[in-house]
Amino acid sequence: MFGLFVGALQLFLLVNACLRSIGGKWAVGAIGGLTRTVLLLALTMATARIRLAGAQPSPGYAVAMFTGPAISFVTLALAFRRRRGMPAGSEAETAADKVVTAWIAAGVIDAMFLVIAIAAISMSGP
Repeated sequence: MFGLFVGALQLFLLVNACLRSIGGKWAVGAIGGLTRTVLLLALTMATARIRLAGAQPSPGYAVAMFTGPAISFVTLALAFRRRRGMPAGSEAETAADKVVTAWIAAGVIDAMFLVIAIAAISMSGP
C-alpha cells in the first residue's frame, strides 16, 4: 500500500515538474519530465507483468529502473544551472525558481527510490 502511495506521489510530482517546465518555457525540463513520466509508467506496467506472470526481470528492466532517477537528477542540475543564469528579480527568474522547486521535489522522491532499490538489491544477495 505504501508503494502505491509513493508511486502516485512520484507520478504527481513528475507531471508537476513537466507542467512547470512547460510554463517556464524550458524545453529541456519538459522533455525530461515527459520522458521520466513515460519511463515510470512503463516500469509500473513491467513490474505488474513480472508479479502476475511470475517472470524474471530482464537486464533492461534494471537499466530502466536506474535510468529514471538519473534523468531526474540531470534535469534538476540543468534547471538549477539555468536559474543561476537569470537576472535577479526578473519574471524569468521567478519562473525558473518554480521549475527548480518542482524538480527538487521530484528528485527527493527519486533519491528515496534509489536508496530503497539499492538496499533491496544488496539484501537479496545469493
